[in-house]
Amino acid sequence: GTVESHLAWFIISGEIEVTDLVPHRKIAPIEKAIRICGDERLAPIKEQLGDEYTWGEIRAVIAWRKRQ
Repeated sequence: GTVESHLAWFIISGEIEVTDLVPHRKIAPIEKAIRICGDERLAPIKEQLGDEYTWGEIRAVIAWRKRQ
């Protein structure tokens, strides 16, 4: 969790790209789940997506969206 939080910060700062951590094919479904569930809590997003998606991938896409 801590490492993923640090990596999310690097996405926000622009030092790494979201695609360095999340396969391109997973970004759109994660974004859709975020639009449906909001980004205040990760659990509803994870529940919407299922086991194919990791907590770290979700955190990374949320950070990327904040950067935009």
